[in-house]
This record gives sequence, C-alpha cells and structure tokens, in this order.
Amino acid sequence: MFLDSKSIPDIQRLLSSRSASALDKIRMAEVSLSVVLHLAVTHRALMESGELESAQAILGLSLPHLKHSIARVGPGSQISPDPFGAPMFDVYRIGSKEDLRSDEWVLFYDRFRRSAENGIKGRMYRAISGVLGEMGDNVVWHAFEAENMPCPALAGFYVAGDAASFCVADCGQGFLQSLKRSSSWARLRSDSEALDAVVNKRATSRQGETEGGGFKQLFNSLLDFNGLAILRSGSCTFRLENCGDVRRLTVREGMAVSGSAVTVVVSRRGNPAELPLKMAT
Repeated sequence: MFLDSKSIPDIQRLLSSRSASALDKIRMAEVSLSVVLHLAVTHRALMESGELESAQAILGLSLPHLKHSIARVGPGSQISPDPFGAPMFDVYRIGSKEDLRSDEWVLFYDRFRRSAENGIKGRMYRAISGVLGEMGDNVVWHAFEAENMPCPALAGFYVAGDAASFCVADCGQGFLQSLKRSSSWARLRSDSEALDAVVNKRATSRQGETEGGGFKQLFNSLLDFNGLAILRSGSCTFRLENCGDVRRLTVREGMAVSGSAVTVVVSRRGNPAELPLKMAT
C-alpha cells in the first residue's frame, strides 16, 4: 500500500478514531514525503496540546523517515551532520523568521540542489531549489498567526532516480485565514476559494504586495519543466500538473485537515509523481 497526499484525509480519519486496529492498516506502509511531513508536524502539535496518547500512536506507525522527522520538528539543533553533502532525504524545522535567515537554511536547500542535480548541471533544479527557499518563507507569512505565534512546520526533500520532490508542511492557520487578514481578500469564504485566489489570482496577505511572489515563481517554473505541484489547505487540494504539452488542474474536496502543505515533484523524464520514500542503504 502506498500512501500519498491524496491519502492524508483518510490517515487523519484513522488517527481521529484512536483505534489501534484501524491504525494497523497503515503501519509500515509505503509513504510519500508529504505524508511523513504531515504526520511529523501533527505529532508535534499533539505533543504541544498534551494529547500524548495520539502523538504516541503516530510515532508507533513505523513509517520510513518518520522518527527522524519527528525529532527534527521539535526544539533542538538545525545543524546537519553533513552540511555540504547530497543526501537523498533531509528535513528542516521552520519555527521562526530566524530559521529562514540562518546559514543552515541556505545550506539545506543547497543540499537539495546538489542531490537533485546528481552531478548533472542544468537550470531545472537550480530554479526549483530557489522555489523551495520561497516556500519556506511563505510558512511564516501564511501559516503563523503572527510572528510571535508560530506553529509546527517542516520543509523536506527526497530525491530518487530521475525525480526530485520537496514539501513544506505545517499545522498553522491555512491559506483562507491568512488571506482574510488582507482587505483585498476578506470576502473569501472557503478553502477552495482561497487556493483558487493563490493559484489563479496570485493572492497574498503580505502588506504592501499585490502578488504572491513565491507561488508565482513556482508556477512559472512548472511551466518550464516536467512538474507537479500539490497545494493543500483545510478541506481542499489543488493538483497542478505539467507533463509535456499537457497542463492540468484538478480540485479535490474532502475532510478538513489542519494546516497546509505545498508539495512539488519534478522529473527529467516521464510523468512526475509522488515517490515512495526509501531508507538509505
């Protein structure tokens, strides 16, 4: 069984049931980067709210890279054991603006670029690694209720073969509440309207800006490359695909899930798709 971003509402439903037998259905399953990051930030949010039994249930799922991601999202060092390396998997906690001003953040998305390029120089992964930097910045603006009111958030990447993916996930307020802080978007009423505003109208809640620069850069990059972007917030998911001459937007409504996530996959060949995480050998 492979669980990807489409599975997150169902996973959340299983977690809410608090049924050990229900959770057994996904224990040791194959999972994508988006699932692992969602579970890691959810685990942290549960710990902070004192729901220790539910948090322990997530830890007990024994999914690839989950234990490491849970450890990274908590307080502690951001320093990588191999800061100039090229790992297949890596995660970075975003807990404040200072985390994004740190040299460690620059080194993190440089590691993604090196891993994705795999020794092959080209502009595709340079452009996409720049988008990862912008997506991290968006967490502070869109997920945090205020600069002094952060939420659990992680950026992560995974590289395998000709495909590379990154994801930024949080347990914050979501795009709808974020955009409604701006008078320009106060009329928005649903998660789908908020995502439509971001994707099709370049909406932003940043004061003094008329367009969301990070998402504009993301969409422009996907038009140039063989890419997939998945934006989830609340009860809605937008899936944008660019495969050769085919460009497609799919909208999915489902169970409301706290926070938001942006997942991007790019591939040198073939249709880009979320990848099952493997442990390094």
